[in-house]
Amino acid sequence: MTIGYFSDNCPKSSHSEKVGREMKIYVWRHSKKFSSWSMFDEPHIFKDNYMQAEVVILATSKEEALEMLKSDDRWNIDELQRIEPMVFDLDRPAVISKLVSFS
Repeated sequence: MTIGYFSDNCPKSSHSEKVGREMKIYVWRHSKKFSSWSMFDEPHIFKDNYMQAEVVILATSKEEALEMLKSDDRWNIDELQRIEPMVFDLDRPAVISKLVSFS
């Protein structure tokens, strides 16, 4: 079963402000599937308990992407900053995401 959290909270900037700035796709993904008590310092990127969490954002920078998430207090920005996102340029084709879950 897939549960999605969607929000229409986007930065209050116009398209004209983005012209000339390169947009990228930022993907943060974290799985607790193999987590154990010995992993005390493991990130916890979403406020509710989760097994897998992923957020995908179109932005001009990692900082802008994280700023967009601040409007949804369920995402833990400090913990997301500990994980380096996958970054995709929009100037060439790419497989953005593949997910197989057997849990």
